[in-house]
Amino acid sequence: MRPMTSAEMLDLALGAYRTLGWTLLRSALAPTLICTSAVAFVVDYVIPSLGTTRHVGDQAAQVVEAAITVGLAILVGLPLFAFGFAYISGVSVRLASEFTVGDQPDLEAAQRAARANLYRVTWVILRGLMLALLPFVISLALFFVGGFWTNSGADTDGIASGLVGLSFLGMLVGIVFFFLIAANQSLAAPVILIEELPWRAAVRRGRNLLRNVAFHGSGVGAMWSLYWYTALASFVIWLGAGGVLALLGARDVLDRALAGWPVQSVALTAFDLLPIFLVIWAILPFWGVAATVIYYERRIRLEGYDIDLLAKDIKLSPRDQE
Repeated sequence: MRPMTSAEMLDLALGAYRTLGWTLLRSALAPTLICTSAVAFVVDYVIPSLGTTRHVGDQAAQVVEAAITVGLAILVGLPLFAFGFAYISGVSVRLASEFTVGDQPDLEAAQRAARANLYRVTWVILRGLMLALLPFVISLALFFVGGFWTNSGADTDGIASGLVGLSFLGMLVGIVFFFLIAANQSLAAPVILIEELPWRAAVRRGRNLLRNVAFHGSGVGAMWSLYWYTALASFVIWLGAGGVLALLGARDVLDRALAGWPVQSVALTAFDLLPIFLVIWAILPFWGVAATVIYYERRIRLEGYDIDLLAKDIKLSPRDQE
């Protein structure tokens, strides 16, 4: 390996992903179901619940109801997603690490490492997601408080309007903040799995590897390239899978086949989640592989890790061994 551009890192990550493809996808199948369940909980329950209420006319109760709904998303949806993502990251990072440094990838060893570090990696992912989503939570709280004051009849229309406007501004700022925080936390999981550091030290280590250093630049640019690539790939997979299923009329076939069966609604809901499942199943392992490649590239660029790799490959001559 050597210092690389963002395009070269993505190209290497794609090569590793193609080589390890079925091994990664096979090990990611069950955790992807967990991640998809978390997404389904948020999309099908939490978000619709924010637009409805059981307390018509009682603004205070509506605010409390919305807070409980958001709390459920944070306490149920995020941990479920982080748990599934952590296992996928554990396996993909270890396999990609062995591939990158020239060792033979060992799936069983990668699975053991993923299980051994599961709770630490889950926590750093969950912590990163909560930090990244914090502006959205604050903006949502401002929106509901502003709406409450508007409907309360009090002489605070100017303050209420300001709070609502501030909440929308916070949402826009939160989009950029989300990606910046996610990038800043992205190498913590590879550090835990490769260097076996405690989670606090791993977070600091990951940030240091991405920092802007004279003549070497910042690693955040590579993370932004990864964002664009995975966003495009996710859109293509989601649109392609949805388009093919719609073209074949698969949902109607399933609906007719299960008509009258108790599992009909559940099966149709699961079918509707199939494009999302395919996106998560394909993208999360690739994310782990790409983060591993970026991790090693930053170590080579900042620490000369390629010299260590070359030293491991040097064979002593018979005279040197005597």
